[in-house]
Amino acid sequence: SYAHDFFEIRVRIKFPIIGWITVFSLGIHEVELSSEHYGDNDAGSDREAIDRRVIEPYLARRGVSGIDTLFLSHGDADHCSGLEGLLDSRPPRRLVTTSRVLDRMPWLLAKGRERGFEVVAASRGRSFDLGGARAVVVAPGPGDEGSDNDLSMALLLEWEGRRILLSGDLEEAGIARLLESDPPRADGVVLPHHGEGLAGLGPLLSRTRPRWAIASAPAGGVDPSARDVCRRAGAALLETGEDGAVRVWLSASGVRVETHRR
Repeated sequence: SYAHDFFEIRVRIKFPIIGWITVFSLGIHEVELSSEHYGDNDAGSDREAIDRRVIEPYLARRGVSGIDTLFLSHGDADHCSGLEGLLDSRPPRRLVTTSRVLDRMPWLLAKGRERGFEVVAASRGRSFDLGGARAVVVAPGPGDEGSDNDLSMALLLEWEGRRILLSGDLEEAGIARLLESDPPRADGVVLPHHGEGLAGLGPLLSRTRPRWAIASAPAGGVDPSARDVCRRAGAALLETGEDGAVRVWLSASGVRVETHRR
C-alpha cells in the first residue's frame, strides 16, 4: 500500500502453486498477493499524486492490465488519496469497502455507475474469491460503531492453507472486537496502525501466533513497545522503513520471507 496504503492482491496458478504478498516501503506500505487475478487494498499516501507517481508506474512494470477487486479499508486520506485517479485509469470489476466509507464517500457509488464497477459494502464474515485465494473480512462487524480507524476493514487472506492477516488501522476498540470474533492462527500479521504501541497488540499476536510480523512504517516509525510485544510473541518483526520491501511467499509446503532494498 503505498506511501500509506495500497494493497494489491493477485493469484497465479503455477506448479507448484505459489502465491505471494509484498509489503513495500513507499513512505508507509503496500501489500500484494500476486497472481493472474489482481486486486489491491487502499490507494493513499502523504505524497502528492501517489496514483500517477507510484501506483501507476508500478502496475505498468508488473504488467497489470486490470484490477479484479479493490478493497478500501477506510476513508483516511493516507489510505485513499490516490483512489479517484486509480478508479479512472484502471477501474476494478468490484470495489469492496465498509458502510462507514460509503456514508462518508457517497461519490464512490456514482463513480461505480459511471465506470461500470460493482460497489460492495462488506462486514465481518463476508468472503471473496480471488481465483483460488480467498479474502475474508474479519472487521468491522455488522453494527459496530467507533472511530474511522476502529471501523477500518481488516482482511484475512487465505491461500493453500496459509493465512496472512491485514489488520488495517485498527486501534484499541477495533482490536478488542476482532479478538471477540476469535480470529484463527495466521502465518503472518501486518501490524495494526503501522506498528503503533497498542495495548491490544499482545493479545492479538497471542491469539494468531504468527511467525512473522510486518510493520508498514517509515524508518523509526514502529513503537518500541510494539517491537517488544513481537519479540515476546516469538514473531520475527520486519519493518519496511528499515528492511525495505518485504515479500512473503506462500505455498502448501511452507512460508518463505525475503526483503528488498534499492
